[in-house]
Amino acid sequence: MDYRTCNGEPSGNCSPECKYFHVGRDAYFCNKKEVAYTIPERLEGLNEYTAMNRYSRYGGGRDKKKNTDLCCLYTPKVEAETPCEIIFTWYGDMRRDPDNIAFAKKFILDAAVVRGVLPDDSFKYIHKIEDNFIKSTENKVEIRIIKE
Repeated sequence: MDYRTCNGEPSGNCSPECKYFHVGRDAYFCNKKEVAYTIPERLEGLNEYTAMNRYSRYGGGRDKKKNTDLCCLYTPKVEAETPCEIIFTWYGDMRRDPDNIAFAKKFILDAAVVRGVLPDDSFKYIHKIEDNFIKSTENKVEIRIIKE
């Protein structure tokens, strides 16, 4: 999923029919029934988060805010239709366990609520979550929010 080009043109030079929205040099896809975007960063896993909570009384809260704020930088400010299904595709070297990697969805969903993509991250609005893992040299996560 590469949203940096559309209609064969570089970002920002596309036609009026284009369904991609451009934010800086990145673009995301949105047609209300589906919102898709990428966070091109390695997010903290469960082991790092647990270690910080054990190290300092306030460390866990600081780390959660730091990771949620990082996710907010890449989360589009559009409203997705609900109830929905969310598909996470995790890319990385896969040295960490899948459950440790997927823990970062907490930060991503919290950022989606803060940015207004989702009204809340409860069962009322999210009916299904799917995780896919792909071995890659770059660390990133692709998020697709699809209307059920």
